[in-house]
Amino acid sequence: MSASTNCAAFLDRLHREVDALEESEAADETIRDRGRRARVSPDLLHGLAAYQYAPPRQWSPGASAGSTYSPNWLANYFMTYGSGYDKTVTFIRNTNYGWYNTKRGTADYLETYAPFGGTYKAHCVAHTWFWGSCNVR
Repeated sequence: MSASTNCAAFLDRLHREVDALEESEAADETIRDRGRRARVSPDLLHGLAAYQYAPPRQWSPGASAGSTYSPNWLANYFMTYGSGYDKTVTFIRNTNYGWYNTKRGTADYLETYAPFGGTYKAHCVAHTWFWGSCNVR
C-alpha cells in the first residue's frame, strides 16, 4: 500500500471523526474550529508527522535503532547519502516482537509501511558501513 493510500485512509478516518464531533450536541465551537483546521493535505501531513528516531550518523554492520511503540505509525524509512548501501527497515509488534513488512535493499531511500491494527515500533538495521538516518511517520 502506498504512502498516499495510507495517508488518504488516515485523512478519511480523521474527516469522519471531525464530522461526528461537529454533529454532537456536546461539541462546542472550539472543537469544531480545531476540526476544520485539521483538514490538511496529505503532503503537509507527511511533512509534519515525520519523526527522526536515528539522526544522521556513521552506521556500521549490525548497528540498529528503534522508535517508541505506537499504534499510529504509517511508514518507516532509512535514508543514506547515496545508494548501494545494504540496510533493512521493519516494524516490530509489541506483543510478540515479530518483524512485519520488513524490507532490505540498497536504494538511498528504503521505505516500508506499518501493518493495520496493533502497536508497533519502527526499526532499522545497517549491514554495511555508511552515513544515514532513520525516520518514521
